[in-house]
Amino acid sequence: LGIEGLGGSNQVNLSLWGDLKKEAGRFGVGGSVVFAPLLYTDQVRFERMVARVDGAVNGTDYDFTLGAHGEQGNAYGLSIDTVDAEALQVKGRSSGLSVQGPGRADGLAYGELGTFAFAEGPIDFKLPTGGEPNVTADLELGAFDVQTFPGDGGQLRVSMRGQQVRFDTRLVAGDREMLS
Repeated sequence: LGIEGLGGSNQVNLSLWGDLKKEAGRFGVGGSVVFAPLLYTDQVRFERMVARVDGAVNGTDYDFTLGAHGEQGNAYGLSIDTVDAEALQVKGRSSGLSVQGPGRADGLAYGELGTFAFAEGPIDFKLPTGGEPNVTADLELGAFDVQTFPGDGGQLRVSMRGQQVRFDTRLVAGDREMLS
């Protein structure tokens, strides 16, 4: 699919439409891609990822709306039962790839640090051509258990620049803040 580091077994079922003779390289695209598994470098793996695609290609540039559902994943050490994104906006240019929109992950565990019922919110992912990923996500968190301390939920801001990751978090249990 033209994304460096992306791999795994896949099944592509896409339809293309447009007048390819009239406007060379301009056409619509719709359909689905199934990865089983989906692999991205050695840091991300989902046993199954299904993506619905609707968009347009103009030469080497593309704009898609993407709906995705993934199962049994691991991303940078975070175990994920399921992940869903219904309306991600995907743009590919010679300068790189960007993905923006709402997402939700359920059944999260980060090693022995703890577990979270869910994380949900907007995601902004950028991968410059020849560069490293930049990710920002502002997430609402569900019930949790962190180092055997249970709580009701909270907020998490994730900022990733290359291999550097920062987590800013606020966790709440009842009427008290556990971590801020």
